[in-house]
Amino acid sequence: MVKERCAPEVKLLVDIQDPGQIFHGLEEIKQYFQKNPGFPSEEMTIVDRLCVTYPVEFFSDRDSRGKDFKQRRLIIFDMNNDHKVIRIEMRPVGPKESVDPDAPIPQGGPRIRVDKSL
Repeated sequence: MVKERCAPEVKLLVDIQDPGQIFHGLEEIKQYFQKNPGFPSEEMTIVDRLCVTYPVEFFSDRDSRGKDFKQRRLIIFDMNNDHKVIRIEMRPVGPKESVDPDAPIPQGGPRIRVDKSL
């Protein structure tokens, strides 16, 4: 499914502050996520033409020190005119916080979905 939704030249920007955190193509992106497991807790989804912004609280299985953490991030998907994803950015908007991996993950408030399509 990811292959169908992404353009061949898709790019992932994980951290523009550190070198080596830009990945090109589906294979590099797949390898990144295999080495950096985790999952987002959705806050909301904002869609505006060819851009989808997805504010999340991201829970990682580990960081460079081997600890679990959570961090607020914006995940931004930019698409081309064929509605294929060409750029994914995972922008940190908060500090990394250590978490207890055995504690339950807090669930957000009520989900609000707004569809302005005609």
